Amino acid sequence: LENGYEQKDLQVLAPMYDGSIGIYALNDLLQDIFNPKSLDKKEHQIGRFTYRVGDKILQLKNQPDDDVYNGDIGILIDIEKEDKKSKTYLVVDFDGVIVKYDSNTFTNITLGYCISVHKSQGSEYNVVIMPVSHEYGIMLRRKLIYTGITRSKKYLYLLGNVNALARGVTLEDTIEKNFTLRERMEKLLY
Repeated sequence: LENGYEQKDLQVLAPMYDGSIGIYALNDLLQDIFNPKSLDKKEHQIGRFTYRVGDKILQLKNQPDDDVYNGDIGILIDIEKEDKKSKTYLVVDFDGVIVKYDSNTFTNITLGYCISVHKSQGSEYNVVIMPVSHEYGIMLRRKLIYTGITRSKKYLYLLGNVNALARGVTLEDTIEKNFTLRERMEKLLY
């Protein structure tokens, strides 16, 4: 930010949701930095998340009727409360596409300060910040690290443990698959 980048230019990427440096914890921390609680800001609690006007929002599911898709990132521009029905709406701006969410579609969005490496695929950001830690365990693998690194256009910051990074780049994604369906079907048929 001190170098002239805006919040939309920065993206924190992490491999997992839970844990002390998981996506949920990082989103809480980053929300407090980028969009701290204020008496003059509207906010609304949905489950474990508190949404505030000005928050960075990640779209989780395709909504083609609204022209927003899984992985799109926008800014929460308003929280509307309808007194008569005590209904709340979150209004999000996705680069000029305005989408209004209600209790039926709240599950389609989440905070977007930190997103999963998986959700970032196909996107690019001027600045990527990616924590690297042994806490990520088996999730920290070569392909995931490569995907996170290649999301950055200008700057990449890997923060954490160099030994975790070294271990992660040596772990290949070699998942053994059990292709025994044919053999099992033959046993049943003969």
